[in-house]
Amino acid sequence: MAVALCTLPWLGFVPDMVASAPPVAVARLADQLKVDAAELRSYGKRAQTRTEHLRLVAQYLGWRPAGAMEVKELDEFLLARAMEHDSPTLLFRLACEYLVSARVIRPGPVIVVERVPHARQQAQEETYDRLAHEFTPQRCADMDGLLAVDVSIGMSRLRWLSTGPVEASATAVKAEVEKLGFLRGASSSYLRMLVAQLM
Repeated sequence: MAVALCTLPWLGFVPDMVASAPPVAVARLADQLKVDAAELRSYGKRAQTRTEHLRLVAQYLGWRPAGAMEVKELDEFLLARAMEHDSPTLLFRLACEYLVSARVIRPGPVIVVERVPHARQQAQEETYDRLAHEFTPQRCADMDGLLAVDVSIGMSRLRWLSTGPVEASATAVKAEVEKLGFLRGASSSYLRMLVAQLM
């Protein structure tokens, strides 16, 4: 139970194989409790023992298991983070940190991993819903035009706009001024904003 008391706030869960805890940590804990560290090897041979101890430890520390409401709250948290970040690894780490801060016992890693693509899909749908009204036929045509190769410059306007100067010269300054003039002359303010973000 002492191992569970230490690992739950630290990891957010108690490993099934408590006996596989790092020997150095076990030795230090055993020394503090004045017990033989070897006794830990026989811990948890009965699954009911582990379950009952986890229940008691969680109750003592004020933690709760991940039920339907907790998973729903995790989904809401992940959706908000997925609107800001797209990295699955980062979202998984943030989910684990959230569960610890909310004092919710982390369910199996597969369950948490499955919530990440769900949140990313919801974020993609939410982003589309928020921006759908912005994509008028004129704006779509403007954006498509950025991808077409312009024979006068020998590349697409998007590539031209996103290519920065490589030297400090009058020619480089003139090229940047031409880009600014193109953006100011663009028919869509939304297109200008989009290109500015890409640059």
